[in-house]
Amino acid sequence: MPKLCGNCRSCDNGWRGQFCEQPIGQLPKWLKEDMFDQDWEQGQWSRVSGGFISTSCRVNTAGKVLHFIGGCTRQLTSTDLDLSEAVYIQFHFVFGCLATPEHRDEGVIVDYSTNGGIIWTTITELYYDQYKKPEFVSLMLPEGARRLGTRIRWWQPKHSGENTADWAVDNIVIGGTDPAPGSLKENFNSGFTHKLWLNNDNMEMGNFCGELSQSAISSPVGMETVTLTTVDMNIEKGHILQFSISVGCNATWDTYILPVLLQFSVDFGVTWHPLVAECAPSDPRCTDVENMESSFYNNLEWRKMTFSLKGEVISRSTRFRWLQHFSSDVSQSQVWAVDNVYIGPACPGNCRGRGWCDYPRCNCFQGYGGKDCRVVSKRPTYLKERFSGSDLGLDSWSLVQGGTIGQGCPPVLDGPALVLRGKGQRQVVTVDLDTRNARFIQFLLQIGGEGQEDGCGRPQSRTDSVILQYSSNGGTTWHTLQVLDHSSFTSMQRVYIPLPGRAATAATQIRWWQPISMPTKPAAVWSLDNILIGGFAINPSELWDEFGNSTDLSWEFSLNGEVQDKFCGKSDLAMTWSEGVGERHITTGQLIVQENYMLQFQIAVGCDQLRHSCNNHQSIRLEYNKDPRSNNWNLVQPVCLPGHISSSECSPYSYSTGSIYTANEFLTWKRVTLDLPKKVFSSSTRFRWVQTNTNTSAVAWALDDVYIGEKCPEMCGGRGFCFNKTCQCDDGNFGRVCQPSRSLLLSHMSDNFDESIKRGYWPQVDGGGVGYGCGPLHPLGHGSNLYFNGCGLRQAITAEMDTTKASKIMFVLQIGSQKQTDTCNIKVNKGNIGEKSVILQYSKNKGLNWMLLASHDPRNYLSPKRVSYDIPTDAKVLGVQFRWWQPLHDGKGHDQWAIDSVEIIMTRQDEMLRDAAWVHWNRWQHRQRHRSLSPG
Repeated sequence: MPKLCGNCRSCDNGWRGQFCEQPIGQLPKWLKEDMFDQDWEQGQWSRVSGGFISTSCRVNTAGKVLHFIGGCTRQLTSTDLDLSEAVYIQFHFVFGCLATPEHRDEGVIVDYSTNGGIIWTTITELYYDQYKKPEFVSLMLPEGARRLGTRIRWWQPKHSGENTADWAVDNIVIGGTDPAPGSLKENFNSGFTHKLWLNNDNMEMGNFCGELSQSAISSPVGMETVTLTTVDMNIEKGHILQFSISVGCNATWDTYILPVLLQFSVDFGVTWHPLVAECAPSDPRCTDVENMESSFYNNLEWRKMTFSLKGEVISRSTRFRWLQHFSSDVSQSQVWAVDNVYIGPACPGNCRGRGWCDYPRCNCFQGYGGKDCRVVSKRPTYLKERFSGSDLGLDSWSLVQGGTIGQGCPPVLDGPALVLRGKGQRQVVTVDLDTRNARFIQFLLQIGGEGQEDGCGRPQSRTDSVILQYSSNGGTTWHTLQVLDHSSFTSMQRVYIPLPGRAATAATQIRWWQPISMPTKPAAVWSLDNILIGGFAINPSELWDEFGNSTDLSWEFSLNGEVQDKFCGKSDLAMTWSEGVGERHITTGQLIVQENYMLQFQIAVGCDQLRHSCNNHQSIRLEYNKDPRSNNWNLVQPVCLPGHISSSECSPYSYSTGSIYTANEFLTWKRVTLDLPKKVFSSSTRFRWVQTNTNTSAVAWALDDVYIGEKCPEMCGGRGFCFNKTCQCDDGNFGRVCQPSRSLLLSHMSDNFDESIKRGYWPQVDGGGVGYGCGPLHPLGHGSNLYFNGCGLRQAITAEMDTTKASKIMFVLQIGSQKQTDTCNIKVNKGNIGEKSVILQYSKNKGLNWMLLASHDPRNYLSPKRVSYDIPTDAKVLGVQFRWWQPLHDGKGHDQWAIDSVEIIMTRQDEMLRDAAWVHWNRWQHRQRHRSLSPG
């Protein structure tokens, strides 16, 4: 029969032509059957014999299957198809859900016919002793089958009867194109475009997570996978895959949702690989860069994803799929959706990752524009985050997965942090930042810890490490800045990383992430805090802050501090720390500090609460650091005390307690002015005020009016504030250097302390008062004296004086006593007795600097002695003060001392002139009275 026509009289329905070779209508180029339900498309099949829709036999992990159990013929035959451009036949297959075949001739044959079923040609045999478990079968279509009017058949020539040697088939795809399409674009607004998708198991159309347009939404069924698979694509170099995805839709941070995996196949779906495989620090296969796997976990909102396609993905037949494995949990939290899928050539600059590619044009996101979505609106130039609130600021973070604000693993840092302990993906991603002027990334990090709960022990694996990366193209590609090793951060550690030049762009993102752990071994919990991304290309050379209108860039962080007013009687705003436990400090940003610089501030510690007046153990230290990568801090001024001068910075004749401030000395607001030494000079110097020994409740303290910069003339003589290189003098002082008024100054003094302390002579006496603790200091003194037995600071400071004509300073001194009484004792044979000395000093600048005049060893003053010193020429100026000071002692009841008969006298010539002037004045007064009494 030539051409083997229909019945040689007339053609079958749907065919025409001399030999019935022409279809009346267009034949399908594809056959897809993945939904064998009650309404399955029987129109795609010309014959189904012995097969029934079933759920009792699993071939795939989604939906129903066609199960062949009939007692007679078993076959499945497609309708006639146009396979002239087709490439493959694919399906899932299994033998023996009820009873496995036992004989060689009980296999299933897959064959084709191009002449209406008259002649069949075998493609393959599915052997009876294979496919005991469901398998994916992919068959290349023989050249002879690539015809118009081809039908495909599955048939089992022989079996042992009903319910024996049974088999099932599902997810049948016959088709493909050669060449494969080079692009795919789908927004799902009109449903699934079937020519673009091989299957969409357990997917449906709808609105999801606030999106108004339709998207492809998963519709989970218990113990069934959810899959969306593209057709095969011709992927070339320069192609991208772009889509938006939402997983869980606002699920809580600790909700575990099975990930949605993005995979590819270049062998028609036989094998699948992650589009991007995870490259963790411990993986020897990954040598170039650390990558996150292309898997998607719960997130608050829709995410746009862009992947550059390269490497093994490039082929003439690459297919992609989104896959979520089955779970018994089919709650709403497991739902996910995909939208706006584009596969094809990249748009200009790949839209910089900040727009949708509508090839060849970019549709840019808000704030970006131009042909390649450059930044057109201002981006933040820094990020500063302490996680002090309950919510994460969306203006700082574009994505946080697996974490929330709370307390991390022990040892717990004071205050909350961002703690990442969720199952699945853990990552933190910033918004786009303008880092063109930024210099560094700085933060606190802890991985694991010393706790007992899961993830809080000491981390054991490199996969517990945290990876820090940056992206300048909207997250399309990421570059590693540093792998933060798991073994180095079991307690909170500060990390400082200079920002490389290639990361300095108008829109850079930073992310921290941790490789995904095995389900049987939870990953180490990690915590982030005090994140600072910023700095300056050239650091500022001045800082002035009254805390009324502070800028975030002036300071790094003020741990546990807050700006408030009315602290310790000060009406305006100040940076304050209330009483409590925990670390307390404030650190400046990096500054250029150089020659002729000063530092000035006001400080109050304890705030008039006398119960703190003896507290020397919770001091505030002023320290500096010149290397921001290091956490080594040193005092701006060293401690230089008698018997303790070991530092090369200490002068043999200059004693001080260093830049350490206690409640004992700074119980009320006081100004501190420091001439900055050469050791602090650098282009990146930081200063910090830090309170020590805060394991117990620490005293409150406050800071205000901070100035760091060029000196004002003579640092205002200690009598004013320096601002803008100009002195703002205290009341009673004047001129460019704040000189005191001569008319207001004492020129001499004499005090026997017979009554209370004369505040006109002694504006400051600490740790002492008028008393008899060491007796009357006979025979050189008499009556009461100025006696010191305080628990903390012991000093007496005179008022400012005009010593231009002064010659000597004289006084009686006793330290301890020969009798070693309870009120006047010192252990001269214990330790270095020299450190208990009483020092006489003078200052020309209201205490900014104290110069040594004399030091008095206790061993020489167990009995009263009268001492006299010439006032040095250097001290003969306006505004000089003298100080008697005992830097070290053993506390109240120990190492007492007393002074009496203090005199500061003028030169003999000046005394004579003064006496002559006094006589002249009295005579003039007498004449005036006499004239007033004389008669007219």
